[in-house]
Amino acid sequence: MNDQEQQTNIETMLTVRQTAALLQLTPLTIYEYIRLGKLKAVKFGRYYRIRKEDLNDFINSHKFTI
Repeated sequence: MNDQEQQTNIETMLTVRQTAALLQLTPLTIYEYIRLGKLKAVKFGRYYRIRKEDLNDFINSHKFTI
């Protein structure tokens, strides 16, 4: 993987707080979704990162029609 591809992968990751803000939820709710396996995340030490692609998959899995 070259430097440009590696940087692109890092740029497509969100923190728990960023994810919570986008979904208008609390960070605790995001941690709960991660713990339950509902939302995929990568753990670096004590910190989680969510790939934008995984967030989009999570959102799409919760769509419904009225």
